Amino acid sequence: MSQLLTYRQLARPIVQIVGILQQGKTQLKFTKKRIAQIFTLTLVAVLALTNLVGVVNAGQKSGAISAKIEVTNTTNVANSVMDQHLLVNDEAQNGAYADDELVWAVVSLNKKSVLDSALQYNASDYTQYFATYQAQEQVKELTAYQNQFLAKYDKVIKAVSHRYTTLLNGFAVQLKYGDVGLLEADKQVQSVILSEKYNAPKMTDSTKDDVTQNLVDVYYTGIYDSSDVAYDGTGTVIAVLDTGLDATHTAFQQQPTGKLALEKDRVASLLTSFEATKRSTEEGDVLTADDLYYSDKIPFAYDYADNDPDVYPKENHGTHVAGIIGGKDDKITGVATNAQLAIFKVFSNYEEGAQTEDILAALNDCVVLGVDAIN
Repeated sequence: MSQLLTYRQLARPIVQIVGILQQGKTQLKFTKKRIAQIFTLTLVAVLALTNLVGVVNAGQKSGAISAKIEVTNTTNVANSVMDQHLLVNDEAQNGAYADDELVWAVVSLNKKSVLDSALQYNASDYTQYFATYQAQEQVKELTAYQNQFLAKYDKVIKAVSHRYTTLLNGFAVQLKYGDVGLLEADKQVQSVILSEKYNAPKMTDSTKDDVTQNLVDVYYTGIYDSSDVAYDGTGTVIAVLDTGLDATHTAFQQQPTGKLALEKDRVASLLTSFEATKRSTEEGDVLTADDLYYSDKIPFAYDYADNDPDVYPKENHGTHVAGIIGGKDDKITGVATNAQLAIFKVFSNYEEGAQTEDILAALNDCVVLGVDAIN
Protein backbone atom coordinates (compact mmCIF):
# COMPACT_ATOMS: atom_id res chain seq x y z
CA MET A 1 0.00 0.00 0.00
CA SER A 2 1.06 3.60 -0.34
CA GLN A 3 2.77 4.86 2.79
CA LEU A 4 1.73 8.22 4.24
CA LEU A 5 4.81 10.29 4.96
CA THR A 6 5.63 13.51 6.71
CA TYR A 7 9.02 14.99 5.88
CA ARG A 8 12.13 16.10 7.68
CA GLN A 9 14.13 19.30 7.31
CA LEU A 10 11.46 21.34 5.54
CA ALA A 11 13.67 24.38 5.70
CA ARG A 12 15.14 25.37 9.06
CA PRO A 13 12.79 25.83 12.06
CA ILE A 14 12.77 22.97 14.51
CA VAL A 15 9.46 21.24 13.82
CA GLN A 16 7.91 18.31 15.60
CA ILE A 17 5.33 16.14 13.89
CA VAL A 18 3.50 13.66 16.00
CA GLY A 19 1.96 11.32 13.44
CA ILE A 20 -0.37 8.50 14.36
CA LEU A 21 -0.43 6.38 11.21
CA GLN A 22 -2.95 3.67 10.68
CA GLN A 23 -1.41 0.98 12.86
CA GLY A 24 0.68 2.78 15.44
CA LYS A 25 2.40 5.91 16.63
CA THR A 26 5.36 7.59 15.02
CA GLN A 27 7.05 10.62 16.52
CA LEU A 28 9.19 12.70 14.19
CA LYS A 29 11.52 15.56 14.98
CA PHE A 30 13.19 17.47 12.19
CA THR A 31 14.83 20.79 11.47
CA LYS A 32 14.23 23.34 8.75
CA LYS A 33 17.62 22.72 7.16
CA ARG A 34 19.31 21.44 4.01
CA ILE A 35 16.38 22.29 1.77
CA ALA A 36 18.66 21.70 -1.18
CA GLN A 37 18.54 17.97 -0.69
CA ILE A 38 14.91 17.84 -1.81
CA PHE A 39 16.16 18.44 -5.31
CA THR A 40 18.55 15.51 -5.30
CA LEU A 41 16.50 12.79 -3.65
CA THR A 42 13.98 10.70 -5.52
CA LEU A 43 10.64 12.38 -4.81
CA VAL A 44 8.37 10.23 -6.93
CA ALA A 45 7.51 7.04 -5.09
CA VAL A 46 7.99 8.68 -1.70
CA LEU A 47 8.26 12.43 -1.18
CA ALA A 48 10.53 13.43 1.67
CA LEU A 49 12.61 16.57 1.80
CA THR A 50 15.52 14.82 3.52
CA ASN A 51 16.43 12.08 5.98
CA LEU A 52 12.94 10.71 6.57
CA VAL A 53 12.66 9.17 10.00
CA GLY A 54 9.04 8.07 9.93
CA VAL A 55 8.43 4.39 10.63
CA VAL A 56 5.09 2.68 10.22
CA ASN A 57 4.38 0.09 12.87
CA ALA A 58 2.54 -2.66 11.00
CA GLY A 59 2.22 -4.92 13.99
CA GLN A 60 -0.59 -3.21 15.90
CA LYS A 61 -4.15 -2.61 14.76
CA SER A 62 -4.86 0.57 16.70
CA GLY A 63 -4.35 4.24 16.17
CA ALA A 64 -5.28 6.75 13.49
CA ILE A 65 -4.09 8.74 10.53
CA SER A 66 -3.37 12.24 11.76
CA ALA A 67 -0.58 14.69 12.26
CA LYS A 68 0.11 17.60 14.54
CA ILE A 69 2.78 20.12 13.63
CA GLU A 70 4.45 22.11 16.38
CA VAL A 71 7.09 24.70 15.57
CA THR A 72 9.51 25.65 18.31
CA ASN A 73 12.17 27.73 16.57
CA THR A 74 12.88 29.58 13.34
CA THR A 75 15.67 31.07 11.32
CA ASN A 76 15.98 32.23 7.74
CA VAL A 77 15.10 29.75 4.99
CA ALA A 78 17.81 27.95 3.06
CA ASN A 79 20.69 29.63 4.88
CA SER A 80 24.04 27.95 4.23
CA VAL A 81 22.44 24.65 3.31
CA MET A 82 24.08 23.92 -0.02
CA ASP A 83 27.43 22.59 1.13
CA GLN A 84 27.05 19.28 -0.67
CA HIS A 85 24.67 20.15 -3.50
CA LEU A 86 25.28 23.80 -4.40
CA LEU A 87 25.75 24.06 -8.15
CA VAL A 88 26.99 20.50 -8.42
CA ASN A 89 25.09 17.34 -9.02
CA ASP A 90 26.30 14.13 -10.60
CA GLU A 91 25.86 15.46 -14.11
CA ALA A 92 27.91 18.58 -13.42
CA GLN A 93 30.65 16.71 -11.58
CA ASN A 94 30.93 14.20 -14.40
CA GLY A 95 31.18 16.93 -17.00
CA ALA A 96 27.79 16.14 -18.53
CA TYR A 97 26.97 19.85 -18.85
CA ALA A 98 28.77 22.04 -21.34
CA ASP A 99 29.13 25.71 -20.44
CA ASP A 100 26.76 26.77 -23.22
CA GLU A 101 24.13 24.13 -22.37
CA LEU A 102 20.80 25.44 -21.07
CA VAL A 103 19.85 24.18 -17.60
CA TRP A 104 17.13 24.92 -15.08
CA ALA A 105 18.17 26.08 -11.62
CA VAL A 106 16.35 27.08 -8.44
CA VAL A 107 17.68 30.32 -6.96
CA SER A 108 17.05 31.28 -3.34
CA LEU A 109 17.45 34.95 -2.36
CA ASN A 110 18.41 36.24 1.06
CA LYS A 111 15.21 38.07 2.05
CA LYS A 112 13.12 36.05 4.50
CA SER A 113 10.23 33.98 3.18
CA VAL A 114 6.56 34.12 4.12
CA LEU A 115 7.02 30.94 6.17
CA ASP A 116 9.72 32.63 8.24
CA SER A 117 7.33 35.47 9.02
CA ALA A 118 4.48 33.06 9.68
CA LEU A 119 6.52 31.21 12.27
CA GLN A 120 7.26 34.47 14.06
CA TYR A 121 3.60 35.48 13.81
CA ASN A 122 2.21 32.30 15.40
CA ALA A 123 4.60 29.42 15.89
CA SER A 124 1.89 27.13 17.25
CA ASP A 125 -0.28 27.48 14.12
CA TYR A 126 1.72 29.26 11.45
CA THR A 127 -0.83 28.52 8.71
CA GLN A 128 -3.05 31.28 10.15
CA TYR A 129 -0.60 33.87 8.85
CA PHE A 130 -0.95 32.96 5.17
CA ALA A 131 -4.45 34.48 4.87
CA THR A 132 -3.57 37.75 6.60
CA TYR A 133 -3.08 41.16 5.01
CA GLN A 134 0.53 41.13 6.20
CA ALA A 135 1.21 37.92 4.29
CA GLN A 136 -0.36 39.27 1.12
CA GLU A 137 1.74 42.41 1.35
CA GLN A 138 4.86 40.34 1.97
CA VAL A 139 4.18 38.31 -1.17
CA LYS A 140 4.03 41.58 -3.13
CA GLU A 141 7.26 42.77 -1.51
CA LEU A 142 9.08 39.52 -2.26
CA THR A 143 7.82 39.55 -5.84
CA ALA A 144 9.14 43.08 -6.34
CA TYR A 145 12.46 42.04 -4.80
CA GLN A 146 12.66 39.08 -7.17
CA ASN A 147 11.76 41.26 -10.15
CA GLN A 148 14.60 43.64 -9.31
CA PHE A 149 17.05 40.75 -9.19
CA LEU A 150 15.80 39.20 -12.42
CA ALA A 151 16.05 42.53 -14.24
CA LYS A 152 19.70 42.72 -13.23
CA TYR A 153 20.38 39.46 -15.07
CA ASP A 154 17.96 39.81 -17.97
CA LYS A 155 20.79 39.09 -20.45
CA VAL A 156 21.74 35.91 -18.63
CA ILE A 157 18.39 34.41 -17.65
CA LYS A 158 16.55 32.92 -20.61
CA ALA A 159 13.26 32.02 -18.91
CA VAL A 160 11.55 32.01 -15.51
CA SER A 161 9.10 29.33 -14.45
CA HIS A 162 7.93 29.13 -10.83
CA ARG A 163 8.22 31.91 -8.25
CA TYR A 164 8.52 30.84 -4.61
CA THR A 165 7.57 32.95 -1.61
CA THR A 166 6.48 30.43 1.04
CA LEU A 167 9.21 27.88 1.77
CA LEU A 168 11.86 30.17 0.36
CA ASN A 169 12.20 33.47 -1.43
CA GLY A 170 13.26 32.49 -4.92
CA PHE A 171 12.43 31.24 -8.40
CA ALA A 172 13.32 28.69 -11.05
CA VAL A 173 15.24 30.03 -14.04
CA GLN A 174 16.71 28.73 -17.25
CA LEU A 175 20.24 29.84 -18.13
CA LYS A 176 23.48 28.57 -19.57
CA TYR A 177 25.36 26.26 -17.25
CA GLY A 178 28.46 28.43 -17.57
CA ASP A 179 26.52 31.42 -16.18
CA VAL A 180 25.33 29.71 -13.00
CA GLY A 181 28.38 30.94 -11.10
CA LEU A 182 27.40 34.56 -11.81
CA LEU A 183 24.23 34.13 -9.79
CA GLU A 184 25.99 32.22 -7.03
CA ALA A 185 28.45 35.07 -6.54
CA ASP A 186 25.73 37.71 -6.11
CA LYS A 187 25.33 38.96 -2.53
CA GLN A 188 21.55 38.75 -2.80
CA VAL A 189 21.75 35.00 -3.43
CA GLN A 190 21.70 32.41 -0.67
CA SER A 191 21.84 29.34 -2.88
CA VAL A 192 21.57 28.01 -6.41
CA ILE A 193 20.87 24.39 -7.25
CA LEU A 194 20.35 22.61 -10.54
CA SER A 195 16.95 21.13 -11.27
CA GLU A 196 16.53 17.42 -11.87
CA LYS A 197 13.81 15.31 -13.45
CA TYR A 198 12.15 12.33 -11.75
CA ASN A 199 10.60 9.40 -13.56
CA ALA A 200 6.90 8.70 -13.17
CA PRO A 201 6.05 5.71 -10.94
CA LYS A 202 5.02 2.64 -12.88
CA MET A 203 2.02 0.43 -12.28
CA THR A 204 2.75 -3.26 -11.64
CA ASP A 205 0.78 -6.37 -12.49
CA SER A 206 -0.17 -7.94 -9.15
CA THR A 207 -0.71 -11.30 -10.84
CA LYS A 208 2.97 -11.72 -11.65
CA ASP A 209 5.09 -13.92 -9.39
CA ASP A 210 7.72 -11.21 -8.83
CA VAL A 211 5.25 -8.80 -7.19
CA THR A 212 5.25 -8.89 -3.39
CA GLN A 213 1.94 -10.07 -1.99
CA ASN A 214 0.69 -8.79 1.36
CA LEU A 215 -1.75 -11.36 2.72
CA VAL A 216 -2.06 -10.00 6.27
CA ASP A 217 -4.99 -7.74 7.26
CA VAL A 218 -5.90 -6.66 3.75
CA TYR A 219 -9.04 -6.49 1.64
CA TYR A 220 -9.17 -8.53 -1.55
CA THR A 221 -7.99 -5.37 -3.34
CA GLY A 222 -4.72 -5.54 -1.39
CA ILE A 223 -5.51 -2.39 0.61
CA TYR A 224 -4.92 -2.55 4.36
CA ASP A 225 -8.10 -3.48 6.23
CA SER A 226 -8.65 -0.64 8.70
CA SER A 227 -12.27 -1.59 9.46
CA ASP A 228 -11.61 -2.13 13.17
CA VAL A 229 -9.58 1.09 13.56
CA ALA A 230 -11.71 3.68 15.36
CA TYR A 231 -10.36 6.64 13.40
CA ASP A 232 -11.36 7.07 9.76
CA GLY A 233 -9.46 10.23 8.77
CA THR A 234 -12.14 12.72 9.79
CA GLY A 235 -10.78 16.25 10.05
CA THR A 236 -7.57 15.63 8.10
CA VAL A 237 -6.25 16.56 4.66
CA ILE A 238 -3.81 14.24 2.92
CA ALA A 239 -1.77 15.63 0.03
CA VAL A 240 -1.00 13.37 -2.93
CA LEU A 241 1.90 14.49 -5.14
CA ASP A 242 1.70 12.20 -8.13
CA THR A 243 0.48 11.84 -11.71
CA GLY A 244 -2.91 13.41 -10.98
CA LEU A 245 -6.41 12.11 -10.31
CA ASP A 246 -9.49 10.93 -12.17
CA ALA A 247 -11.92 12.87 -9.98
CA THR A 248 -14.89 11.27 -11.75
CA HIS A 249 -13.97 7.82 -10.40
CA THR A 250 -16.66 6.35 -8.17
CA ALA A 251 -14.16 5.95 -5.31
CA PHE A 252 -14.14 9.74 -4.79
CA GLN A 253 -17.86 10.51 -4.98
CA GLN A 254 -18.66 9.70 -1.33
CA GLN A 255 -18.20 12.98 0.51
CA PRO A 256 -16.64 13.19 4.00
CA THR A 257 -18.93 13.66 6.95
CA GLY A 258 -18.36 15.57 10.16
CA LYS A 259 -15.95 18.47 10.57
CA LEU A 260 -14.03 19.37 7.43
CA ALA A 261 -10.39 20.34 7.78
CA LEU A 262 -10.44 22.36 4.54
CA GLU A 263 -13.42 24.29 3.16
CA LYS A 264 -13.82 26.42 0.04
CA ASP A 265 -13.79 29.71 1.98
CA ARG A 266 -10.38 28.79 3.37
CA VAL A 267 -9.03 28.02 -0.10
CA ALA A 268 -10.38 31.35 -1.36
CA SER A 269 -8.68 33.23 1.47
CA LEU A 270 -5.32 31.71 0.55
CA LEU A 271 -5.44 32.32 -3.21
CA THR A 272 -2.80 35.05 -3.20
CA SER A 273 -0.37 32.80 -1.31
CA PHE A 274 -0.54 29.81 -3.66
CA GLU A 275 2.26 29.14 -6.12
CA ALA A 276 -0.54 27.74 -8.29
CA THR A 277 -2.14 31.18 -8.47
CA LYS A 278 1.10 32.86 -9.43
CA ARG A 279 1.76 30.34 -12.19
CA SER A 280 -1.74 30.60 -13.66
CA THR A 281 -1.49 34.39 -13.57
CA GLU A 282 1.78 34.24 -15.52
CA GLU A 283 -0.02 32.06 -18.07
CA GLY A 284 -2.69 34.75 -18.41
CA ASP A 285 -5.38 32.82 -16.53
CA VAL A 286 -7.43 33.84 -13.49
CA LEU A 287 -7.48 31.07 -10.89
CA THR A 288 -10.43 30.95 -8.48
CA ALA A 289 -11.42 28.84 -5.51
CA ASP A 290 -14.08 27.19 -7.70
CA ASP A 291 -11.30 25.99 -10.01
CA LEU A 292 -9.29 24.45 -7.17
CA TYR A 293 -12.08 23.13 -4.92
CA TYR A 294 -13.48 20.10 -6.75
CA SER A 295 -15.61 18.88 -3.84
CA ASP A 296 -15.48 18.38 -0.09
CA LYS A 297 -13.61 15.12 -0.81
CA ILE A 298 -11.16 16.85 -3.18
CA PRO A 299 -10.86 20.37 -1.69
CA PHE A 300 -7.76 21.29 -3.68
CA ALA A 301 -6.42 20.14 -7.05
CA TYR A 302 -3.86 21.73 -9.36
CA ASP A 303 -1.49 20.64 -12.12
CA TYR A 304 1.93 22.14 -11.34
CA ALA A 305 3.52 20.62 -14.42
CA ASP A 306 1.06 22.01 -17.00
CA ASN A 307 -0.04 25.07 -14.98
CA ASP A 308 -3.80 24.60 -14.81
CA PRO A 309 -6.42 23.17 -12.44
CA ASP A 310 -7.10 20.13 -14.62
CA VAL A 311 -5.49 17.18 -12.84
CA TYR A 312 -6.86 14.41 -15.06
CA PRO A 313 -3.86 12.08 -15.44
CA LYS A 314 -2.05 10.58 -18.39
CA GLU A 315 -0.99 7.72 -16.08
CA ASN A 316 -3.32 6.28 -13.43
CA HIS A 317 -0.80 5.85 -10.62
CA GLY A 318 -2.00 8.95 -8.74
CA THR A 319 -5.62 7.79 -8.90
CA HIS A 320 -4.63 4.39 -7.50
CA VAL A 321 -2.67 5.99 -4.67
CA ALA A 322 -5.51 8.34 -3.75
CA GLY A 323 -7.92 5.42 -3.75
CA ILE A 324 -5.69 3.42 -1.42
CA ILE A 325 -5.45 6.37 0.96
CA GLY A 326 -9.06 7.51 1.11
CA GLY A 327 -11.26 6.14 -1.66
CA LYS A 328 -14.61 4.41 -1.07
CA ASP A 329 -17.09 2.70 -3.37
CA ASP A 330 -18.65 -0.75 -3.81
CA LYS A 331 -15.27 -2.32 -4.66
CA ILE A 332 -12.65 -0.05 -3.06
CA THR A 333 -12.25 0.79 0.61
CA GLY A 334 -9.26 2.97 1.39
CA VAL A 335 -7.43 3.24 4.69
CA ALA A 336 -8.87 6.61 5.79
CA THR A 337 -12.14 6.86 3.90
CA ASN A 338 -13.35 10.07 5.58
CA ALA A 339 -10.15 12.04 4.96
CA GLN A 340 -10.02 14.85 2.42
CA LEU A 341 -7.55 14.49 -0.47
CA ALA A 342 -5.56 17.41 -1.87
CA ILE A 343 -4.20 16.60 -5.32
CA PHE A 344 -0.90 18.05 -6.51
CA LYS A 345 -0.20 16.88 -10.06
CA VAL A 346 3.54 17.13 -10.75
CA PHE A 347 3.82 14.97 -13.89
CA SER A 348 3.04 16.61 -17.21
CA ASN A 349 0.62 15.20 -19.75
CA TYR A 350 2.94 16.36 -22.52
CA GLU A 351 6.48 15.68 -21.29
CA GLU A 352 8.15 12.83 -19.46
CA GLY A 353 9.03 13.05 -15.77
CA ALA A 354 8.49 15.52 -12.94
CA GLN A 355 10.72 18.57 -12.62
CA THR A 356 12.26 19.72 -9.35
CA GLU A 357 10.80 23.20 -9.68
CA ASP A 358 7.26 21.82 -10.07
CA ILE A 359 7.60 19.54 -7.05
CA LEU A 360 8.87 22.43 -4.95
CA ALA A 361 5.93 24.60 -6.03
CA ALA A 362 3.55 21.84 -4.95
CA LEU A 363 5.29 21.49 -1.60
CA ASN A 364 4.98 25.25 -1.09
CA ASP A 365 1.22 25.00 -1.42
CA CYS A 366 1.08 21.95 0.85
CA VAL A 367 2.55 24.16 3.57
CA VAL A 368 0.16 27.03 2.81
CA LEU A 369 -2.82 24.70 3.07
CA GLY A 370 -1.48 23.14 6.27
CA VAL A 371 -2.05 19.55 5.11
CA ASP A 372 -1.66 16.80 7.68
CA ALA A 373 0.40 14.40 5.60
CA ILE A 374 2.13 14.29 2.23
CA ASN A 375 2.30 11.20 0.04
